[in-house]
Amino acid sequence: DDVMYIIGDIPDRGNQTFELLDWVMKADNVIHIKGNHELFLQLYLEGNSEIIARYPLYGGVPAINALKSMPDERKKSYHTYLSNLPIYKEIFVNGSEYVLTHSGYVADESTVYKDDGTVDIVAS
Repeated sequence: DDVMYIIGDIPDRGNQTFELLDWVMKADNVIHIKGNHELFLQLYLEGNSEIIARYPLYGGVPAINALKSMPDERKKSYHTYLSNLPIYKEIFVNGSEYVLTHSGYVADESTVYKDDGTVDIVAS
């Protein structure tokens, strides 16, 4: 009954990006939230010229090397998966609500407060 929440940055954290993505994609009890490195890989797979130039600087060299010999269908599978990842997940634990996200929020812009005075991160 346990659930593992991965709060982004699976890609570019070693030489087994795609092996770990394969495992996560098949796991029934893992919720994967998009981080900036998932976005970098997604944009790289889309052919984004700015990311193609910068991805090696972000730790993407092992992923780039693995992609060179990867069949197009497998690349498409990863792209579809990454494109559909949520950027946040709302969960409730023991009656309390939590918002899980890789990033923070900018408190200076469009902060929405709940009736109890706490920040509504999802609406903000």
